[in-house]
Amino acid sequence: MIEINNLTKTYRQRDQKAKANGIFDVCVRINSGETLALVGPNGSGKSTLLKCLCGVVYPQSGKVLFDGRSPHAKKSDLCYEMGVIFSAKTGFIEDLPVEDNFELVRRLYGMERNVFSNNLDELNEFLDTNELKKRQYRVLSRGQRLRCELAACLAHDPTYIILDEPTLGIDAGFMEGVKRCLHHIQKKSNMHIIICSHDFDFLNAVCNRAIIMDNGRISNDMSFGSFYKEMNSCKRVTVTTRVGCVIPQVVLDCLKYHYIDEQHISYLKNDVDFYSPEVSSWLTSNDVLSIDTAYRSIEEVFHEK
Repeated sequence: MIEINNLTKTYRQRDQKAKANGIFDVCVRINSGETLALVGPNGSGKSTLLKCLCGVVYPQSGKVLFDGRSPHAKKSDLCYEMGVIFSAKTGFIEDLPVEDNFELVRRLYGMERNVFSNNLDELNEFLDTNELKKRQYRVLSRGQRLRCELAACLAHDPTYIILDEPTLGIDAGFMEGVKRCLHHIQKKSNMHIIICSHDFDFLNAVCNRAIIMDNGRISNDMSFGSFYKEMNSCKRVTVTTRVGCVIPQVVLDCLKYHYIDEQHISYLKNDVDFYSPEVSSWLTSNDVLSIDTAYRSIEEVFHEK
Protein backbone atom coordinates (compact mmCIF):
# COMPACT_ATOMS: atom_id res chain seq x y z
CA MET A 1 0.00 0.00 0.00
CA ILE A 2 1.10 3.54 -0.77
CA GLU A 3 0.09 5.97 1.99
CA ILE A 4 0.26 9.75 1.59
CA ASN A 5 -0.44 11.52 4.88
CA ASN A 6 -0.92 15.31 5.12
CA LEU A 7 1.73 15.95 2.46
CA THR A 8 2.63 19.61 1.91
CA LYS A 9 5.25 21.10 -0.40
CA THR A 10 5.24 24.79 -1.37
CA TYR A 11 7.65 26.77 -3.52
CA ARG A 12 9.32 30.03 -2.57
CA GLN A 13 7.72 33.07 -4.20
CA ARG A 14 9.65 36.15 -5.32
CA ASP A 15 6.55 38.22 -4.68
CA GLN A 16 5.58 37.77 -1.04
CA LYS A 17 1.99 38.66 -1.88
CA ALA A 18 1.74 36.03 -4.63
CA LYS A 19 -0.41 32.99 -4.01
CA ALA A 20 1.67 30.01 -2.86
CA ASN A 21 1.80 27.06 -5.22
CA GLY A 22 2.61 23.40 -4.67
CA ILE A 23 0.56 20.80 -2.79
CA PHE A 24 -1.24 21.21 0.53
CA ASP A 25 -2.29 18.60 3.09
CA VAL A 26 -2.70 15.79 0.53
CA CYS A 27 -3.97 12.47 1.95
CA VAL A 28 -4.36 9.36 -0.24
CA ARG A 29 -4.14 5.58 0.10
CA ILE A 30 -3.41 3.47 -2.97
CA ASN A 31 -3.87 -0.27 -2.71
CA SER A 32 -1.96 -2.97 -4.53
CA GLY A 33 -3.64 -3.76 -7.86
CA GLU A 34 -5.05 -0.28 -8.36
CA THR A 35 -4.33 1.76 -11.48
CA LEU A 36 -4.84 5.34 -10.43
CA ALA A 37 -5.43 8.31 -12.74
CA LEU A 38 -4.09 11.58 -11.37
CA VAL A 39 -5.84 14.38 -13.24
CA GLY A 40 -6.37 18.12 -12.96
CA PRO A 41 -5.70 21.41 -14.75
CA ASN A 42 -2.20 22.72 -15.38
CA GLY A 43 -0.58 23.95 -12.18
CA SER A 44 -2.82 21.87 -9.90
CA GLY A 45 0.15 20.12 -8.23
CA LYS A 46 0.14 16.76 -10.03
CA SER A 47 3.83 16.72 -10.98
CA THR A 48 4.88 18.01 -7.55
CA LEU A 49 2.99 15.14 -5.92
CA LEU A 50 4.65 12.59 -8.21
CA LYS A 51 8.10 14.03 -7.49
CA CYS A 52 7.43 13.75 -3.76
CA LEU A 53 6.36 10.14 -4.25
CA CYS A 54 9.60 9.35 -6.10
CA GLY A 55 11.73 10.96 -3.40
CA VAL A 56 13.06 13.58 -5.82
CA VAL A 57 11.39 16.46 -3.96
CA TYR A 58 11.31 16.65 -0.17
CA PRO A 59 8.02 17.83 1.39
CA GLN A 60 7.86 20.46 4.11
CA SER A 61 5.51 18.31 6.15
CA GLY A 62 3.63 15.04 5.97
CA LYS A 63 4.76 11.56 5.01
CA VAL A 64 4.85 9.19 2.05
CA LEU A 65 5.07 5.47 2.84
CA PHE A 66 5.49 2.60 0.39
CA ASP A 67 4.43 -0.42 2.45
CA GLY A 68 5.74 1.35 5.55
CA ARG A 69 8.94 2.68 3.95
CA SER A 70 9.69 6.32 3.17
CA PRO A 71 11.12 7.18 -0.29
CA HIS A 72 13.06 10.01 1.35
CA ALA A 73 14.59 7.96 4.19
CA LYS A 74 14.92 4.69 2.21
CA LYS A 75 15.51 6.04 -1.29
CA SER A 76 18.40 3.68 -2.07
CA ASP A 77 16.24 0.65 -1.24
CA LEU A 78 12.97 1.76 -2.81
CA CYS A 79 14.46 2.99 -6.09
CA TYR A 80 15.03 -0.63 -7.12
CA GLU A 81 11.31 -1.31 -6.70
CA MET A 82 10.11 1.75 -8.66
CA GLY A 83 9.51 2.21 -12.35
CA VAL A 84 9.28 5.93 -13.15
CA ILE A 85 8.78 7.94 -16.34
CA PHE A 86 8.75 11.73 -16.54
CA SER A 87 8.15 12.46 -20.20
CA ALA A 88 9.87 15.86 -19.96
CA LYS A 89 13.10 14.23 -18.68
CA THR A 90 14.72 11.38 -20.57
CA GLY A 91 16.18 8.47 -18.63
CA PHE A 92 18.41 7.33 -21.51
CA ILE A 93 21.82 8.51 -22.73
CA GLU A 94 21.15 10.12 -26.08
CA ASP A 95 24.42 9.18 -27.81
CA LEU A 96 24.04 5.45 -27.09
CA PRO A 97 21.99 2.96 -29.10
CA VAL A 98 18.76 1.79 -27.47
CA GLU A 99 20.16 -1.70 -26.74
CA ASP A 100 23.13 -0.19 -24.85
CA ASN A 101 20.72 1.90 -22.79
CA PHE A 102 18.77 -1.27 -22.00
CA GLU A 103 22.01 -2.93 -20.90
CA LEU A 104 22.80 0.03 -18.66
CA VAL A 105 19.36 -0.26 -17.03
CA ARG A 106 19.91 -4.01 -16.50
CA ARG A 107 23.21 -3.40 -14.72
CA LEU A 108 21.87 -0.55 -12.61
CA TYR A 109 19.09 -2.77 -11.29
CA GLY A 110 21.29 -5.84 -10.92
CA MET A 111 19.07 -8.02 -13.12
CA GLU A 112 20.27 -11.34 -14.53
CA ARG A 113 20.81 -11.04 -18.26
CA ASN A 114 18.42 -13.83 -19.25
CA VAL A 115 15.62 -12.58 -16.95
CA PHE A 116 15.90 -9.00 -18.21
CA SER A 117 16.10 -10.17 -21.83
CA ASN A 118 12.99 -12.34 -21.42
CA ASN A 119 11.11 -9.40 -19.90
CA LEU A 120 12.09 -7.17 -22.83
CA ASP A 121 10.96 -9.83 -25.31
CA GLU A 122 7.62 -10.06 -23.51
CA LEU A 123 7.20 -6.27 -23.56
CA ASN A 124 8.19 -6.14 -27.23
CA GLU A 125 4.95 -7.92 -28.10
CA PHE A 126 3.11 -4.78 -26.95
CA LEU A 127 5.63 -1.96 -27.54
CA ASP A 128 7.49 -3.21 -30.64
CA THR A 129 10.91 -1.99 -29.46
CA ASN A 130 13.11 -4.67 -31.09
CA GLU A 131 13.16 -2.74 -34.35
CA LEU A 132 14.61 0.26 -32.49
CA LYS A 133 17.41 -1.46 -30.54
CA LYS A 134 20.21 -0.78 -33.01
CA ARG A 135 19.28 2.86 -33.50
CA GLN A 136 20.91 5.75 -31.65
CA TYR A 137 18.51 7.11 -29.04
CA ARG A 138 18.90 10.74 -30.16
CA VAL A 139 17.52 10.01 -33.67
CA LEU A 140 14.26 8.50 -32.39
CA SER A 141 10.97 10.38 -32.44
CA ARG A 142 9.33 11.36 -29.18
CA GLY A 143 6.85 8.49 -29.40
CA GLN A 144 9.60 5.95 -30.15
CA ARG A 145 11.62 7.23 -27.19
CA LEU A 146 8.68 6.83 -24.83
CA ARG A 147 8.05 3.26 -26.01
CA CYS A 148 11.68 2.38 -25.27
CA GLU A 149 11.65 4.11 -21.90
CA LEU A 150 8.41 2.39 -20.95
CA ALA A 151 9.99 -0.98 -21.80
CA ALA A 152 13.04 -0.14 -19.66
CA CYS A 153 10.77 1.12 -16.86
CA LEU A 154 8.86 -2.17 -16.71
CA ALA A 155 11.59 -4.70 -17.57
CA HIS A 156 13.14 -4.75 -14.08
CA ASP A 157 9.86 -5.95 -12.49
CA PRO A 158 9.00 -2.89 -10.37
CA THR A 159 6.41 -3.02 -7.61
CA TYR A 160 5.46 0.67 -7.90
CA ILE A 161 5.00 2.34 -11.29
CA ILE A 162 4.71 6.13 -11.64
CA LEU A 163 4.07 7.53 -15.12
CA ASP A 164 3.90 11.25 -15.94
CA GLU A 165 2.38 11.83 -19.41
CA PRO A 166 3.55 8.43 -20.75
CA THR A 167 1.66 8.71 -24.07
CA LEU A 168 2.91 12.05 -25.47
CA GLY A 169 3.85 11.57 -29.11
CA ILE A 170 2.75 7.93 -29.32
CA ASP A 171 0.55 7.39 -32.36
CA ALA A 172 -2.80 5.59 -32.33
CA GLY A 173 -1.39 2.32 -33.66
CA PHE A 174 1.07 1.89 -30.80
CA MET A 175 -1.30 3.39 -28.20
CA GLU A 176 -3.34 0.18 -28.17
CA GLY A 177 -0.15 -1.75 -27.44
CA VAL A 178 0.64 0.52 -24.48
CA LYS A 179 -2.85 -0.04 -23.08
CA ARG A 180 -2.59 -3.82 -23.46
CA CYS A 181 0.89 -3.74 -21.94
CA LEU A 182 -0.30 -2.03 -18.74
CA HIS A 183 -3.25 -4.41 -18.46
CA HIS A 184 -0.89 -7.35 -18.90
CA ILE A 185 1.61 -6.35 -16.23
CA GLN A 186 -1.14 -5.41 -13.77
CA LYS A 187 -2.77 -8.80 -14.21
CA LYS A 188 0.61 -10.52 -13.99
CA SER A 189 2.09 -8.77 -10.94
CA ASN A 190 -0.71 -6.83 -9.18
CA MET A 191 1.36 -3.64 -8.97
CA HIS A 192 0.62 -0.11 -7.80
CA ILE A 193 0.29 2.09 -10.91
CA ILE A 194 -0.13 5.88 -10.85
CA ILE A 195 -0.64 7.68 -14.16
CA CYS A 196 -0.75 11.43 -14.69
CA SER A 197 -2.13 12.21 -18.15
CA HIS A 198 -4.43 14.52 -20.11
CA ASP A 199 -5.37 11.70 -22.52
CA PHE A 200 -8.87 10.74 -21.39
CA ASP A 201 -9.25 7.80 -23.78
CA PHE A 202 -5.99 6.29 -22.51
CA LEU A 203 -6.93 6.74 -18.85
CA ASN A 204 -10.38 5.31 -19.50
CA ALA A 205 -8.81 2.15 -20.96
CA VAL A 206 -6.37 1.41 -18.12
CA CYS A 207 -7.49 3.07 -14.85
CA ASN A 208 -10.00 1.99 -12.21
CA ARG A 209 -9.76 5.04 -9.92
CA ALA A 210 -9.39 8.78 -10.40
CA ILE A 211 -8.01 11.48 -8.11
CA ILE A 212 -8.77 15.04 -9.20
CA MET A 213 -6.44 17.80 -8.06
CA ASP A 214 -7.07 21.53 -8.07
CA ASN A 215 -4.96 24.33 -6.57
CA GLY A 216 -2.65 21.85 -4.88
CA ARG A 217 -5.40 19.93 -3.11
CA ILE A 218 -7.45 16.82 -3.82
CA SER A 219 -10.89 17.99 -4.86
CA ASN A 220 -12.33 14.52 -5.50
CA ASP A 221 -11.43 10.85 -5.18
CA MET A 222 -13.75 8.51 -7.08
CA SER A 223 -13.99 5.35 -9.14
CA PHE A 224 -13.05 5.88 -12.75
CA GLY A 225 -16.57 4.85 -13.73
CA SER A 226 -17.96 7.83 -11.81
CA PHE A 227 -15.31 10.11 -13.29
CA TYR A 228 -16.21 8.81 -16.76
CA LYS A 229 -19.86 9.74 -16.25
CA GLU A 230 -18.93 13.22 -15.04
CA MET A 231 -16.57 13.76 -17.97
CA ASN A 232 -19.17 12.65 -20.47
CA SER A 233 -22.27 14.36 -19.14
CA CYS A 234 -21.89 16.50 -22.28
CA LYS A 235 -20.19 15.79 -25.58
CA ARG A 236 -18.70 18.23 -28.04
CA VAL A 237 -20.56 18.27 -31.38
CA THR A 238 -19.00 19.88 -34.46
CA VAL A 239 -21.17 20.52 -37.52
CA THR A 240 -19.68 21.09 -40.97
CA THR A 241 -21.92 23.11 -43.31
CA ARG A 242 -21.96 24.09 -46.94
CA VAL A 243 -19.99 27.20 -47.86
CA GLY A 244 -22.21 30.25 -47.77
CA CYS A 245 -25.26 28.59 -46.17
CA VAL A 246 -27.35 30.64 -43.75
CA ILE A 247 -28.14 28.95 -40.45
CA PRO A 248 -31.65 29.79 -39.19
CA GLN A 249 -31.61 32.00 -36.11
CA VAL A 250 -33.97 29.65 -34.24
CA VAL A 251 -31.38 26.90 -34.67
CA LEU A 252 -28.54 29.08 -33.42
CA ASP A 253 -30.56 30.08 -30.36
CA CYS A 254 -31.29 26.46 -29.47
CA LEU A 255 -27.74 25.16 -29.91
CA LYS A 256 -25.89 27.81 -27.87
CA TYR A 257 -23.14 27.43 -30.44
CA HIS A 258 -19.87 29.09 -31.22
CA TYR A 259 -18.28 29.48 -34.64
CA ILE A 260 -15.03 27.76 -35.45
CA ASP A 261 -14.94 29.18 -38.97
CA GLU A 262 -17.39 29.93 -41.78
CA GLN A 263 -18.03 26.21 -42.38
CA HIS A 264 -18.05 24.86 -38.81
CA ILE A 265 -20.04 25.46 -35.65
CA SER A 266 -19.55 23.70 -32.34
CA TYR A 267 -21.77 23.16 -29.30
CA LEU A 268 -22.24 20.93 -26.24
CA LYS A 269 -24.92 18.23 -26.28
CA ASN A 270 -26.25 16.48 -23.19
CA ASP A 271 -27.21 12.84 -23.79
CA VAL A 272 -30.57 13.26 -22.03
CA ASP A 273 -31.67 16.32 -24.01
CA PHE A 274 -33.51 16.02 -27.32
CA TYR A 275 -33.18 18.30 -30.31
CA SER A 276 -36.09 20.61 -31.07
CA PRO A 277 -37.97 19.94 -34.35
CA GLU A 278 -36.31 22.99 -35.94
CA VAL A 279 -32.80 21.78 -35.06
CA SER A 280 -33.52 18.20 -36.15
CA SER A 281 -34.85 19.43 -39.47
CA TRP A 282 -31.78 21.61 -40.10
CA LEU A 283 -29.27 18.91 -39.11
CA THR A 284 -30.80 16.55 -41.69
CA SER A 285 -30.94 19.21 -44.43
CA ASN A 286 -28.62 19.55 -47.42
CA ASP A 287 -26.88 22.47 -45.68
CA VAL A 288 -25.17 20.06 -43.28
CA LEU A 289 -22.27 18.03 -44.71
CA SER A 290 -21.21 16.15 -41.57
CA ILE A 291 -21.75 15.91 -37.80
CA ASP A 292 -18.88 14.82 -35.53
CA THR A 293 -19.37 13.95 -31.87
CA ALA A 294 -16.39 13.62 -29.50
CA TYR A 295 -15.50 13.49 -25.83
CA ARG A 296 -14.43 16.76 -24.35
CA SER A 297 -10.84 17.04 -23.19
CA ILE A 298 -10.05 16.93 -19.50
CA GLU A 299 -8.81 20.54 -19.73
CA GLU A 300 -12.10 21.71 -21.22
CA VAL A 301 -14.16 20.11 -18.45
CA PHE A 302 -12.01 21.58 -15.69
CA HIS A 303 -11.98 25.01 -17.33
CA GLU A 304 -15.78 24.92 -17.52
CA LYS A 305 -16.04 24.01 -13.82
